[in-house]
Amino acid sequence: MFEYIEAEESLISCLLTRPDSMETVYNTLSPEMFESGILGRMYLEYRKGFENNKELTYVEIKQAIASDYQDYEIDDALTKCLTRDVLAFQIGGYASTIINHYKKNRVDSILGHLEIKDATVEEQLDRLINELDGLRNNEVSHTQTVSEITEEYHDKYFIDQDRPRAMLNIEDMDAMIGGFEGGDLIIIGARPAVGKSALVTQWAQMWAKNGLKVGFYNLEMTDKQIYERLVAAKSGIEITRLRLATRFLNDEQPRYQKAVEELKTQNNLYISTGGKKVSDIRSDMRKMNYDILIVDYLQLLVADDRYHGNRTAEVGEISRQLKAIAIDFNIPLIALSQLNRASEGRENKEPSMGELREAGNLEQDASVIMLMWNKNPDDKSEKGLKVEKSRQGKTGRCDMKFDGAHVSFIPENMVTPFD
Repeated sequence: MFEYIEAEESLISCLLTRPDSMETVYNTLSPEMFESGILGRMYLEYRKGFENNKELTYVEIKQAIASDYQDYEIDDALTKCLTRDVLAFQIGGYASTIINHYKKNRVDSILGHLEIKDATVEEQLDRLINELDGLRNNEVSHTQTVSEITEEYHDKYFIDQDRPRAMLNIEDMDAMIGGFEGGDLIIIGARPAVGKSALVTQWAQMWAKNGLKVGFYNLEMTDKQIYERLVAAKSGIEITRLRLATRFLNDEQPRYQKAVEELKTQNNLYISTGGKKVSDIRSDMRKMNYDILIVDYLQLLVADDRYHGNRTAEVGEISRQLKAIAIDFNIPLIALSQLNRASEGRENKEPSMGELREAGNLEQDASVIMLMWNKNPDDKSEKGLKVEKSRQGKTGRCDMKFDGAHVSFIPENMVTPFD
C-alpha cells in the first residue's frame, strides 16, 4: 500500500505528465489535504490552471511557486515526483490515499481535543457532527462568521485557562511574551555547551510539576545522563561527584534520597531518547496527548523523506512539520537548535537568529525565537537569554546565572526590552 508522501509525489507526477488528469480529482482533493507544503502548493497551481482552461508546463509550475520556495527545494521536489513510475489513470487512487490520510489526522485531532461540557453539550455536539460530516464529504473545514468565532472564544479570556500556558518563571519575560501557548513553534538556539538543554530540562520539570503533561525528546543523551542531570539539580550534589563517587559523604545520602523520591513522583514528564523521525513524534502525540513537546535538538531529527545531502532543505521540511504538529494538536512545541560560529567573532558574543544552523525555514515558521550565549568567556556561569522574535508579544533580553555543577539556572537581571 502506498504511503501518503509517495501518493502525493505520484499524484503530482501524473499532473506533470498529463495536466488534463486534474479533471479526475478536482472535485474531491483539496490542496490543504497534502502533508507536504510544497506539493500542496503545486497542486493548488494546477487547480488554478484547470479552472482557467490552462495546462501548466513544468517551467510554469516552477515560476508560479518561486516566490515561496527556494530553487533547490522546487527542483528537489519535482525530481522526486518525476522519478515515480506512474500512469495517469491511477491518479484517483493516489488522491484517495491522500484524502484518507488527511481525514485520519483530522479525526485524531478533533477527538483528541474533545472536551464536552454540560452547559454547552448540545452546541458542541452540533459542531462535532458538522465537522465529521464535512470530513465525510471531503470538506477541508467549515466556514465560520466572525460572530460564530467570537461566540466560541469570547469567554476564554480573563479567566483561569483549562490548559494553562507554559510560563517561564521569569516574571518580566513572561509579561513580554505571555508564556508559550498552543500552536506555537518555539526555537531556542545556542552554541554547543552553552546550556540550552539544561534550561529546557528545568522548565520541563517545572511544567510537569504544575500539572502539564510534557513530552521531552532528548536525541543526544542517554536515559542515564538525563537522570544524572535531574538528580544533580534536585539534590545539589555536583554532577561530577554524582558520576564518580563510590560512597556518600556528610549529608549527601539524605539529599540524594530526597531527590530520588521527588523524581519518582514526576509522572507528568515523559522522556524519549534515541533517533527519531518527525512522523514518530506525530504518532506519539496522537497516543499520548501531551500538553507540550520539547525536541532536543532539531538538527538531530531525521526527515521522513530523503534530501540527498541537502541539509538546509531537510531542516526546512522538519521545521514545517513540527509547526504543523503544534497547530494540529494545539500545543506549544519547543525545538532546540544549534547556531553557527558567527557570534564567536563578536566582542560581546551575542548571537542573532540569522545564525541558526542550517536555518531552512526556521525564522519563518517559528512563533518565538530565543537565543542563549556565554556573556563572559572567562566565566561560563554568566549567560545571556533574549527573545529575538515574538509573533504575539514583545522582544527583549535578560541575564541568567548558570550553576553548572548542579545544572540549574536562575534569572539575574530584569528583562531589557528591545527598541
